Amino acid sequence: MQNRNDKIIIVGGGIVGITASILLAKSEREVIVVESSSNCGGLLRSTIDDKGFHYDFGTHIPILTGIDELDDLIFGCPDERLRYWHKIHKITPICRHGSRWNEGGSLLDARILNEADYKKGLSEILSLTDNVSRNSDLESYLFKTLGSTFTKKLIDPVLEKLFFCRSRELVPDSAIFYFGLNRVTILDREKTNQLMKDPVYASKLAFHSLDDYYAWDHNRQIDAYLYPRNGKGCGYWVDYLVKKAEKLGVIFLTNTKVETIRLKNEKIASLDLSNGDTLITPSALLWSAPPALARRCLGHKISKPSTKFLTTNLYNISFDEDLLLDENEYIWNWESSHKTYRVTLYPNIDKDSLKPRVTAEVLTHPDSEESPSVKNIHKELIELGICSLGSKIDYSNQIILKNTFPIPNEEFLKESSEHLNAVNNITNFSLIGRYGGEKWLLHDVLKDTYQKVTAIIN
Repeated sequence: MQNRNDKIIIVGGGIVGITASILLAKSEREVIVVESSSNCGGLLRSTIDDKGFHYDFGTHIPILTGIDELDDLIFGCPDERLRYWHKIHKITPICRHGSRWNEGGSLLDARILNEADYKKGLSEILSLTDNVSRNSDLESYLFKTLGSTFTKKLIDPVLEKLFFCRSRELVPDSAIFYFGLNRVTILDREKTNQLMKDPVYASKLAFHSLDDYYAWDHNRQIDAYLYPRNGKGCGYWVDYLVKKAEKLGVIFLTNTKVETIRLKNEKIASLDLSNGDTLITPSALLWSAPPALARRCLGHKISKPSTKFLTTNLYNISFDEDLLLDENEYIWNWESSHKTYRVTLYPNIDKDSLKPRVTAEVLTHPDSEESPSVKNIHKELIELGICSLGSKIDYSNQIILKNTFPIPNEEFLKESSEHLNAVNNITNFSLIGRYGGEKWLLHDVLKDTYQKVTAIIN
């Protein structure tokens, strides 16, 4: 397979790379996807236990993008969706913090604080009415939006649990806002809903429930969340898309890496692969992997990175009795005494596979090799009220994924910007996916990819 001419090369076989390959193949392009792992899908894969029950690599509940052509492409037409996907009317995650549940998703409730701190924090947040730029460190941003008391008493302990540092060491990155750590609940439901009419407060307060949020956010899609029906988890989605791509002629090179990229007149002339192949004169290279890897392949001299990437530990556990929480698809856990930060509750997502089982997620610092035992995770699940004191574990395993979440500090921002700028002048090179630095949530990333690929096709 040497010397392939006039091909579009996609590096990275995750959902974004596979989706891009289908879009390009449908426009009669020849497409090759290069994937370093033995299987495509990235974190959207699933694993199974010895009895055939699936576990995803964390909480993944796909959502329609709102672009009909794209949704039909990646989820099937509406009739197919009825057959192969559960349609979830609304997702209902809850948050554990201060030994109580908050129904507002991942968001924090200031009313758990002692009376003196609560009143001080309330006075601060209500007096802060200016629009605030994010061009600062995270602490400065939060002090100007939430106030110093709520930042130090509520937000910082959660940041320390997630990223092993406090707001003064971080920047206002999309990861912070993904976890909802820029909002708090401060008053009763009626007063909150009234304050939400003011754009300043709407940018930093949290609703009491997701129902209130859905009613407020008219752009929020209802009946848009999907989950595979066949008991195979999100891995089914990966398999479905790979088969669709292969039918269109897409070639997948797994267990393969790009080793060298050669340029000619600021354009990619050829790529050397680890399997010995050389791909020459690609019309475009779509890169859905870290841009630092592209720079190494280009021969750029890169100093040793100072950015730290956290390790994700996945604990897949099944039990001998039903879970005690029977409505919520997943929970956030901000209790500082616990290691778990999120738990997926499969019986509440996949109604065709009701085996009581969960995936508990723990982040550990890259400099630490210690992670909690399954026994300790089980103890936390009991304390959270997810399973009973008498529950017994039928099956468990731990999966360790290194280099997942970056710690969003100034070094990360600087190095990311440097890598992006270094490849921007290559005319037939495009970054797609989260590594493009523009989008974070999967449906937004897929829409962004659709727009970029459409521009290439046209």
